[in-house]
Amino acid sequence: MFSFDVKFRTALEKGLQWERALNLFDEMKSKNMPVTVVSYGSAISACEKGLQYRQCLEYLDEMTEMGIKKNVIIFGAAMSCMEKSCRADIGFQLMDRMKLEDVAPNVHIYNSAISACARCNLWKKGYELFEEMDQIRVARDVVTYNAVLDAVSSEVELGRKLFKEGTYHEWNMEHLLEWGIDLTCKFCLSFKTRRSRKGILCPSLSTWNSVA
Repeated sequence: MFSFDVKFRTALEKGLQWERALNLFDEMKSKNMPVTVVSYGSAISACEKGLQYRQCLEYLDEMTEMGIKKNVIIFGAAMSCMEKSCRADIGFQLMDRMKLEDVAPNVHIYNSAISACARCNLWKKGYELFEEMDQIRVARDVVTYNAVLDAVSSEVELGRKLFKEGTYHEWNMEHLLEWGIDLTCKFCLSFKTRRSRKGILCPSLSTWNSVA
């Protein structure tokens, strides 16, 4: 058990060896070696690295069948897998599943969901999740704001509002500068796609800094 566990974790930590990690995990199960919530967490993290969202879902179902209680870390890894795989739709289902299994979402769950919305061009849903965090008292962080700014990059006025809101938080200036640069770049790209149709000029960083 020890040697397999070490090999499994070593393969996972290598990053690029996610497939080997999953093979070792399946071998552990085939040899009837005990697997725990930690083992499944590592396997689901390997799924994230390999963008294996279907395998991730299979592991979640296995945990249910085996009576292994899933925690927020497990769901967090699964949500991250859905985000990286651009499967926001499944991510939303996982959030519903968390409610059914009485697992409270944290900021990392919401950050992954909002980032998935950004990847899938679902700005309305991303902003809805951002607002929902306030309603259920999940504190936002700088990652949350970066994610929602990414999600609403096509909505200039909303992005401006969120950027100003973000500057009121007591995070360091490095993060604020990061927002300004990101926001300018994202809106520049959005503007460029509509420039010939609407004749809107691309804003500069100083323009966005002036509204903060």
